[in-house]
Amino acid sequence: MKHFLSQHKQIEDRLQTLRSVLTFCFGIGYIANVFLAQPLLALINTIMLVLAVILSFIATKGSTRMIAAVLLFVGAFLLIYAQAPLDVWEKALLENGYLLAMFIMVPLISLPVRYGGYNESLEALFERFGNSESRFYGLVSVMTAFLGVLVSIASVPLTCEVARSSRFAGNARVLATALSRGFITCLFWAPTTATIALSLQLTGADWLSVLPFGLLFAIVAGFIGWVMTTLRERFIIGRSRAQDSSNERKGASIDTDLETGSSRSSDKGKGAGLSRPGAGALDHKKIAELILFSVLYIVAVMLVGQCLGISIIVAVALMSILIPIIWMAAIKRTVLFKQKVKEEYVAVKLPNVKGQMILFTAAGVLASGISYSGVGEMAVTALLQVTNEGVLAVTILVMALALVCSAFGVHPLVYTTVIGGSLSAAQLGVSPVYLALLLAMGWALGNAVCPTSANTIAVSQLVERSPFKLALNWNVSYVLVSTVILIALLWLGHCLALC
Repeated sequence: MKHFLSQHKQIEDRLQTLRSVLTFCFGIGYIANVFLAQPLLALINTIMLVLAVILSFIATKGSTRMIAAVLLFVGAFLLIYAQAPLDVWEKALLENGYLLAMFIMVPLISLPVRYGGYNESLEALFERFGNSESRFYGLVSVMTAFLGVLVSIASVPLTCEVARSSRFAGNARVLATALSRGFITCLFWAPTTATIALSLQLTGADWLSVLPFGLLFAIVAGFIGWVMTTLRERFIIGRSRAQDSSNERKGASIDTDLETGSSRSSDKGKGAGLSRPGAGALDHKKIAELILFSVLYIVAVMLVGQCLGISIIVAVALMSILIPIIWMAAIKRTVLFKQKVKEEYVAVKLPNVKGQMILFTAAGVLASGISYSGVGEMAVTALLQVTNEGVLAVTILVMALALVCSAFGVHPLVYTTVIGGSLSAAQLGVSPVYLALLLAMGWALGNAVCPTSANTIAVSQLVERSPFKLALNWNVSYVLVSTVILIALLWLGHCLALC
């Protein structure tokens, strides 16, 4: 039995190694062919992708495999029904090749953040400035959004770890909402996220045109969350003071913490164990260094995309390879970088791309199937009839569908692909930028109320609370308020011909 298990483990390890090699080679090959445009290399990339996807399907389990299988089945059925030729199938498989190349390379950008020596200063930042519930919320939210641009969903556990130096980390509700809402703000604009990458891919919009409104949406959504937390804090403190006054009149002696609010004990419980006071000294140079690294990365992506005339998504993938190497050499941590590339990127991050490989390949096949079969045109016709061809009505209906689907646990990728693959900006009478922002808004806000999203699950595990409580209780009012305000801003931008 032991011999059998040992052989089985060896086979699994070899398949994982093969999958990682195919995945990385596809990423490099795809980026190279953006510049070379060789049909032979495109064919080799397609073969590597098919093999990597097959191996990824074998290795992936749970809802990810189920969602990918459904998307792939429906897309393949539509292509077969429409009698699509072989070249259409090849194009369908590579439809989201840009995204896959980005997902393969982006984990490299997280290494300088994790191992550049910034954690101690970030912890000290929380201990010094996170001295009230609203300030703590603001710091956690901003840091999660900031790091989310560089390390994606890994920003959630990373921020949670450094935030433990504040005594407010024990409040599960504040910590959880700050993490989840902070992360979704980067989904409105960051080119390193699947949200923006897929929205640009489906609509053909230019990222630099999306950026101003995307940043505005992120700031507004972040501000709404902070205001709601501040109002809640003041209401609870006011209620605690009133209760104290009442108890004093009755001669009672109750020990109530006015800063954290004893009435919020239900939000603490197990979450209180997250608090870990006693961070190190705040090094302003390290904080400035981390900000400089982030700015350098974003600026490099924009310059490379514009100067070379390539997709911003490809520029993200390319700079995710080059910038970490240059930066770690500049701060004299090259040896550590090489070690972590081997230990973390090759051994952990690269094999874990399997989920994105199957999901976004399947999404590309579905989008191609919807487009080639003509199903998308029928869906658009029905949608325009229901909304009487009104842009605002379509916007509200799309957002309503996104939020309802998310609340029922449907992954944002599914409805974004279906809606984006069916609708075109010209049919709606809007610009590609407007449609891209609408898709990103639906994904981002839907992410906050989706109990099965990676963001919700990661946060709920960190604070030891149910994902349903986080998504469908703590975040619902925030998402509804944000939806109304952001739709108004998007509509105003359309009326003023700004987007």
